[in-house]
Amino acid sequence: MMTVPQLRFLQVFVLLVLVSLVLAVLALVAGARAGSRAGKRVLRASVLILLASLVGCAAWGAASGEIRVFWSELGLDAVVQIGAFVAIVYFTAHNFTSRYLDDRAVQERKESAEDA
Repeated sequence: MMTVPQLRFLQVFVLLVLVSLVLAVLALVAGARAGSRAGKRVLRASVLILLASLVGCAAWGAASGEIRVFWSELGLDAVVQIGAFVAIVYFTAHNFTSRYLDDRAVQERKESAEDA
């Protein structure tokens, strides 16, 4: 049985992906309660956290030498699996939230036009 190495940069990356996913979902709540602008700010923050975590954790892994262990032990297959999982899950939540916030913005504009 193969043992998977404990790589801190990868553990932190997964944790930050989870944080960005939670923020993408919380953008729905922010949009419903505080308006589409607030929701879009939270959604942008989730994207920035995701991108910063990718760049930061890759740099950390390269500096610590853990990325070399990752490639030698797990290889390209693991990169593809992790990347595909993150992309599918995160961008599904992002697209759903983004569409909701766009619809909410249209509704807010209609309501403000009716009030005027």
